[in-house]
Amino acid sequence: MTKLRIVRLNHNKIKFWDNNWFQDSEAITTIFASNNLIGELPEKAFKNYQNTFSIDLAANRIENINDLAFYNPERGFTRLHYLILRDNLIQKWNKFLLVNRANITVYGIDLRKNKLECFQGSVNDNFGKVEVVWLSDNAFGASCRIEIEQYVDKHKAYQTPEELEEEMIY
Repeated sequence: MTKLRIVRLNHNKIKFWDNNWFQDSEAITTIFASNNLIGELPEKAFKNYQNTFSIDLAANRIENINDLAFYNPERGFTRLHYLILRDNLIQKWNKFLLVNRANITVYGIDLRKNKLECFQGSVNDNFGKVEVVWLSDNAFGASCRIEIEQYVDKHKAYQTPEELEEEMIY
């Protein structure tokens, strides 16, 4: 499957993500796996996808993301345009998952409609190099909301991906 570019696994009742799927499929640019039953992302979950541009895992049951889920220095991707994790059950976001991995550049992360209460470290520590972050509809505590508001005041904020797309020039 060396020419496979787009993987569509939406609405399949998939319960787990196997980091060995699609070996030797280096051409994959987009993964759609929304509306499944995936509960966690394992270590090196995306080790076979070095050219992946977008990953959509919205509307699953993801509660846990292994600290090394996006880590694979030998072969992992180095840029990610969008990571969509909207409408899951994520309670904890480890600041080292993406932004502090020296070899990964991320444009946008969608974490809307999860169970996040706050972040490890400051909001900037978690999303400093990320251009766009969507965080609405989470269970943030009062102190965390204040910090998020301060972060938003310093950065351009978009409520929805559609709002961002209206400003993008193609």
